[in-house]
Amino acid sequence: MGDYLGKINWRISLKNIEDFVPVKEIELKVREIVSSDKYEKLTEQQKLALRTFVDTVDGKIKDRFLED
Repeated sequence: MGDYLGKINWRISLKNIEDFVPVKEIELKVREIVSSDKYEKLTEQQKLALRTFVDTVDGKIKDRFLED
């Protein structure tokens, strides 16, 4: 027997974001933050949220909510 660790998968639903603001409208701002000096001043959780958003928009993380 071995030890098993759970894996956490972070996801952002683009469909849910669209309920509040068009994704394209905030995508440029998020990319601007990620590529700026401000990014390094963010907490790890904030960085994770931004990276997850960008990866979802880029298709690196599948947005399972869009398939419904």
